[in-house]
Amino acid sequence: MCWRWTERARELEDAGHVQVAADPADGHSCLVTLTPAGAGEPQRLVQAGLDRFALFVADWQPGDVRMLTALLDKLRNSIAAVAAQEQQLRPVGRRWAGTSRRNQPG
Repeated sequence: MCWRWTERARELEDAGHVQVAADPADGHSCLVTLTPAGAGEPQRLVQAGLDRFALFVADWQPGDVRMLTALLDKLRNSIAAVAAQEQQLRPVGRRWAGTSRRNQPG
């Protein structure tokens, strides 16, 4: 899975959204820094999404858009409630903690 992060970082660097440099403190790591162009990208994407959504519902009645919004809010709240319940069931700490060979007898 780590290669996907590396690949994505390269894509973002090629697009001018981040700068990637070797981490002087850790030869196996890189430091990824947001560029000014990258800082504006989230807002650009939000606006593009809003513009696209407006096209999807251009011929809808205002009440239909309000109903969709209410249902999406209800869904988001349900997702958050389930995620909170699942979080309470998860064990605390890292799942690999205590499983290294150093911690095993023999």
